[in-house]
Amino acid sequence: MAHKKPEVPPDLPAPLRTETLAKGGWVDRDFAARWLVEHWSDRTCPACHQNNWGMLEELVQLPVGPRVPVAPQEYPCILVTCRNCGYLMIFSAMRMGIVPSNVYLVSRDQMRQVATTSAAAALWRVIAAASAGLGIGFLASGVMSSKPLYTERTVLFQILPAGLLILFAISLLAILLERRRRRALLAGIEEESRIPTESRIEPAEMSLE
Repeated sequence: MAHKKPEVPPDLPAPLRTETLAKGGWVDRDFAARWLVEHWSDRTCPACHQNNWGMLEELVQLPVGPRVPVAPQEYPCILVTCRNCGYLMIFSAMRMGIVPSNVYLVSRDQMRQVATTSAAAALWRVIAAASAGLGIGFLASGVMSSKPLYTERTVLFQILPAGLLILFAISLLAILLERRRRRALLAGIEEESRIPTESRIEPAEMSLE
């Protein structure tokens, strides 16, 4: 599925516009352009010495951490390229203020685990609702019936509802377990990623000139 740019209302305040676009993986070009003009004094390309820059409209996620076997964590950046020679420059999206500085590093594997847990809980909720509805429906039909309960009717209006209600109870237990597992996953992610990503860029102890 294509990465679709989110629709942003034209009257949305500038900070909310920037945050909304960033959450969708996009760059607020107007905000980024103003920031670059204010903070990037000499915009001459170090390769071809021209001043003809373009900006990628999508956030670039640089991998951070081990590549194997765990999926890398990611660090959001802005990619600027020289239109003449193709020289690339990257800027921290958090330092620019496009992405909040307290965003934590979360690996794709961790996000997939949370999503899987949420999907499983949603499935169990559907099963619980269906089994409860059918069980109560069959029980009500059996109670309201004035005819003698033959063997087939006993199966239909007594045994089957009991089984459905047992399934409902199992579903409730599964939902609670999935919610507990999801909370544990989120707590683990917060514990492992307690240090905000921006603080990982420490001052260099040597001259970079």
